[in-house]
Amino acid sequence: MYCFPIPLYYPLALVFATLSGFGMMEQVTASSTLIQTTVDPAMRGRVISFYAMAIFGMIPIGSLLVGFVATWVGTPDTVLTEGIITLVIGAFLLFRVNANALAAVKNS
Repeated sequence: MYCFPIPLYYPLALVFATLSGFGMMEQVTASSTLIQTTVDPAMRGRVISFYAMAIFGMIPIGSLLVGFVATWVGTPDTVLTEGIITLVIGAFLLFRVNANALAAVKNS
């Protein structure tokens, strides 16, 4: 996502947009699979409905926020900022998951 606003060559921007879309679809599929395989079958419907409400309910709010920011600072800068925020959150979560895994190994 952070590469999408950089190129001035349209076909290259389309390649980055395609990769971004593929990554988003893979994330949704992985999240759904993880929920369905790890949640107790008696609670699966409730968890999936909460997940769907959280995902599909936040899309309009996020779109409104991104649209406001894009009109304020410009679309390329907004998409670049989204990409940077995504990388920072991903790095934080990766560090946290690794720290939790190490703590679980030490406790066993």
